[in-house]
Amino acid sequence: MGDWTIVAHRFAGPTSMPEEQARSWHGSTIRLAEREAVALENRCSEPAYSTHLVPTATYAARFRRWPPDFSLPVIAGRVEVMNVTCEGRAWDAPGASLTRVGDEGAFTVWEGVFFELERDHPDEG
Repeated sequence: MGDWTIVAHRFAGPTSMPEEQARSWHGSTIRLAEREAVALENRCSEPAYSTHLVPTATYAARFRRWPPDFSLPVIAGRVEVMNVTCEGRAWDAPGASLTRVGDEGAFTVWEGVFFELERDHPDEG
């Protein structure tokens, strides 16, 4: 959970999202908190979170293509995925499914675009 900032994106083939729109999301924050989930224009006041280790082959089969410069941290042949539900149903929003990339990074896929996220850290002091 926490706040995540979109820092980059990659296309892995045809998508309905134009390059300019994907680029305009850079700097946007996805907030995943105990009592609220917010992603761009989407808000959920009753989120629930679940984390799963998914077999790498099963996970990769979800996508037709994979960006060639995008690698996944594999844990014993599995990938760590966190899913968000809203009021007991699947949440249809960017960030509703995050895949871990290292300790401070993740990505989410929306309309065929892979958006890279970095965890925000509140200023200390």
